[in-house]
Amino acid sequence: MNQGAHPPHPRELSVGDAAASAGVSRQTIYSWIRRGYFAAECVDGCYRIDATEFERLRAIREAAAAAGVRIRTARRWCSAPGDGHRDRTRMVPDTD
Repeated sequence: MNQGAHPPHPRELSVGDAAASAGVSRQTIYSWIRRGYFAAECVDGCYRIDATEFERLRAIREAAAAAGVRIRTARRWCSAPGDGHRDRTRMVPDTD
Protein backbone atom coordinates (compact mmCIF):
# COMPACT_ATOMS: atom_id res chain seq x y z
CA MET A 1 0.00 0.00 0.00
CA ASN A 2 1.22 3.52 -0.68
CA GLN A 3 2.69 5.43 2.24
CA GLY A 4 0.20 7.90 3.57
CA ALA A 5 -2.73 6.07 1.95
CA HIS A 6 -5.77 5.55 4.11
CA PRO A 7 -6.37 1.96 5.24
CA PRO A 8 -9.48 0.36 3.77
CA HIS A 9 -12.78 0.51 5.63
CA PRO A 10 -13.49 -2.83 7.40
CA ARG A 11 -16.01 -3.74 4.67
CA GLU A 12 -13.54 -2.88 1.90
CA LEU A 13 -10.52 -4.71 0.55
CA SER A 14 -7.34 -3.37 -0.97
CA VAL A 15 -6.22 -4.87 -4.28
CA GLY A 16 -3.50 -6.81 -2.45
CA ASP A 17 -5.96 -8.20 0.11
CA ALA A 18 -8.42 -9.19 -2.62
CA ALA A 19 -5.65 -10.91 -4.60
CA ALA A 20 -4.45 -12.85 -1.56
CA SER A 21 -8.02 -13.81 -0.66
CA ALA A 22 -8.79 -15.11 -4.16
CA GLY A 23 -5.37 -16.70 -4.73
CA VAL A 24 -4.72 -14.61 -7.83
CA SER A 25 -2.27 -11.87 -8.76
CA ARG A 26 -2.87 -8.16 -8.23
CA GLN A 27 -2.89 -7.81 -12.04
CA THR A 28 -5.82 -10.22 -12.19
CA ILE A 29 -7.74 -8.08 -9.69
CA TYR A 30 -7.03 -4.97 -11.80
CA SER A 31 -8.23 -6.87 -14.86
CA TRP A 32 -11.46 -7.86 -13.07
CA ILE A 33 -12.00 -4.22 -12.08
CA ARG A 34 -11.55 -3.12 -15.72
CA ARG A 35 -13.99 -5.81 -16.88
CA GLY A 36 -16.56 -4.65 -14.35
CA TYR A 37 -16.71 -7.90 -12.38
CA PHE A 38 -17.14 -5.80 -9.23
CA ALA A 39 -17.12 -2.13 -8.35
CA ALA A 40 -13.99 -0.51 -7.03
CA GLU A 41 -13.44 3.04 -5.92
CA CYS A 42 -10.11 4.79 -6.30
CA VAL A 43 -9.25 6.64 -3.07
CA ASP A 44 -5.95 8.52 -2.87
CA GLY A 45 -4.60 6.48 -5.77
CA CYS A 46 -5.56 3.11 -4.24
CA TYR A 47 -8.54 0.97 -5.23
CA ARG A 48 -11.03 -0.02 -2.54
CA ILE A 49 -13.21 -3.04 -3.27
CA ASP A 50 -16.51 -3.69 -1.49
CA ALA A 51 -15.96 -6.92 0.48
CA THR A 52 -19.55 -8.13 0.09
CA GLU A 53 -19.49 -7.69 -3.67
CA PHE A 54 -16.07 -9.35 -3.87
CA GLU A 55 -17.33 -12.37 -1.92
CA ARG A 56 -20.22 -12.63 -4.40
CA LEU A 57 -17.69 -12.74 -7.24
CA ARG A 58 -15.71 -15.44 -5.43
CA ALA A 59 -18.85 -17.57 -5.16
CA ILE A 60 -19.64 -17.02 -8.84
CA ARG A 61 -16.02 -17.86 -9.73
CA GLU A 62 -16.28 -21.16 -7.83
CA ALA A 63 -19.59 -21.94 -9.57
CA ALA A 64 -18.03 -21.16 -12.95
CA ALA A 65 -15.11 -23.49 -12.25
CA ALA A 66 -17.48 -26.26 -11.14
CA ALA A 67 -19.63 -25.82 -14.26
CA GLY A 68 -16.63 -25.50 -16.60
CA VAL A 69 -17.68 -22.08 -17.89
CA ARG A 70 -16.14 -18.61 -17.89
CA ILE A 71 -16.82 -16.21 -15.02
CA ARG A 72 -18.65 -13.94 -17.47
CA THR A 73 -21.08 -16.75 -18.30
CA ALA A 74 -21.66 -17.68 -14.67
CA ARG A 75 -22.29 -14.01 -13.82
CA ARG A 76 -25.06 -13.92 -16.42
CA TRP A 77 -26.57 -17.10 -15.03
CA CYS A 78 -26.48 -15.68 -11.49
CA SER A 79 -27.75 -12.20 -12.34
CA ALA A 80 -31.13 -11.11 -11.09
CA PRO A 81 -33.92 -10.57 -13.64
CA GLY A 82 -34.18 -6.95 -14.68
CA ASP A 83 -30.57 -6.03 -13.93
CA GLY A 84 -29.62 -5.73 -17.58
CA HIS A 85 -28.75 -9.37 -18.19
CA ARG A 86 -31.04 -11.90 -19.76
CA ASP A 87 -32.15 -14.61 -17.34
CA ARG A 88 -30.16 -17.58 -18.61
CA THR A 89 -31.09 -20.06 -15.91
CA ARG A 90 -33.77 -21.42 -18.25
CA MET A 91 -31.07 -22.43 -20.72
CA VAL A 92 -29.62 -25.03 -18.31
CA PRO A 93 -31.12 -28.45 -19.16
CA ASP A 94 -32.99 -30.41 -16.50
CA THR A 95 -31.10 -33.41 -15.14
CA ASP A 96 -34.21 -35.40 -14.11
